[in-house]
Amino acid sequence: MTTHEALMALASSNARAAADVLRVFAPGELAETEFEAALIEREAIDALPLPAVVASVSYVNGAQGGNLFVMPLTAARRLAGAMIGGEAIDVEPQGDELSELELSAVGEAMNQMMAAAANATGEVLGELVELASPDVAIAQARGDIKATFQGATRMTVAVMTLFGEACRLIQLVPTVFTMRMTQALVSGAGPDGAAGAGPAAAALRESLRDVPLRVWAELGRARLRSVEVAALGDGAIVDLDRAADDPVDIFVNGSRIATGRLICVDETDWAVRLEEVFQAAEPPTTPEGGR
Repeated sequence: MTTHEALMALASSNARAAADVLRVFAPGELAETEFEAALIEREAIDALPLPAVVASVSYVNGAQGGNLFVMPLTAARRLAGAMIGGEAIDVEPQGDELSELELSAVGEAMNQMMAAAANATGEVLGELVELASPDVAIAQARGDIKATFQGATRMTVAVMTLFGEACRLIQLVPTVFTMRMTQALVSGAGPDGAAGAGPAAAALRESLRDVPLRVWAELGRARLRSVEVAALGDGAIVDLDRAADDPVDIFVNGSRIATGRLICVDETDWAVRLEEVFQAAEPPTTPEGGR
């Protein structure tokens, strides 16, 4: 199993868990098809059909990342009708808004779907995945979609058809999340000491071993005015915010994971000796992965 296949398997598992919740609220209205997941670019969010009801939730216990669920307004109105009145009545387009009662009903369904998807992720990780409070709102434009999960380097999408409308479950997967998933699968056990997900976990573990990561050390930083930068030339000296004997920061794909010391190897090459590896990686706060 490749890394791509592993991510797709996780996305499909989340989609099946979310779909089971939808079937409870709208029996017989979800198309009985296999949920095919795909890797997408972050820019694909710009192309989502709007307006739509969007639920956004992030993980809070160190398993960084999160999910989005996007449901067209027509499907949302019919789902609300099924939940409030017991049947999914046909509705005509009624503008770009839902009533407070409709939005509340759809929000409850989406909350349960997100919880089910997180549980599916937790089963793969072999640990409990806790969620922040979901944000459910109507998105009229791209700027209304809250998809600001830090460090997300991969996105997957699984499409499911509800009331004839395409709904999308999008998972944002930072590299740090991939690292944590690898560590959990390598350990082969959850918090209760029980074995992990068996053959599936073994296949995921094997595929994730080869995920390429960028690693670098940062000596220090400086803040200069534009005029000072323009005046820099060969031989110029820039004072950094670190002393010569201060530890350096170690980054993996933009996330700070450790501190260490520069050492010289064979009097020709530079390396870093790790002094402190953090229990949980620190997500980037700037595009360059700084503090």
